[in-house]
Amino acid sequence: VFNENMTSILCIGVDKHEMGLEDDMVGTGGQADALYMIALDTKTGETDVIAISRDIVTDIGIYSPDGEYLRTEKHQLCLSYAYGNGKDTSCLNTVTAVERLFYQLPIQSHIAIDLDAVAQLNDAIGGVTVTMIDDDFLDSNIIRHYKGETLTLYGEDARRYLQIRKTHELHSSVDRMSRQINYLKAFSKKALQMT
Repeated sequence: VFNENMTSILCIGVDKHEMGLEDDMVGTGGQADALYMIALDTKTGETDVIAISRDIVTDIGIYSPDGEYLRTEKHQLCLSYAYGNGKDTSCLNTVTAVERLFYQLPIQSHIAIDLDAVAQLNDAIGGVTVTMIDDDFLDSNIIRHYKGETLTLYGEDARRYLQIRKTHELHSSVDRMSRQINYLKAFSKKALQMT
């Protein structure tokens, strides 16, 4: 039986520095590079976060350059964001694709941020301290940080930490999701302490 107290919020990280289209061209609005669904029980307050791989192949809506729905096709989930205006219609297409992926689970809300928002949110709470879970991070001063090291991220380094991946390695997207989860836990803990 579906729990009527549950609400779902899709959080979308877009791989662009500024949301929107380039020269009003569909397909230039970026991709949904990071996808997290927050499942919130409105009665108990219990919250779960579900990481969704950008690489999952699922049915996504395909639209014409004029915004006219054409059909669905099986593609990587991240591409659903590209079919839209780089803002609200891109978000709605991504929400629909995720609902399909989760067997029509209703998603009541969504939020999307671009790459520039990461540093702003990070610095708004005074930086975020993480313990490195791998050896893949090279900061803006070209200093490599190693597994087990504790590091406080500021500004552009927060974005780099969340975005970096080795595209020539098969598991790099999964490694990046692990870093994102590591960061989100640290960010949430600090943000909650400040409120």
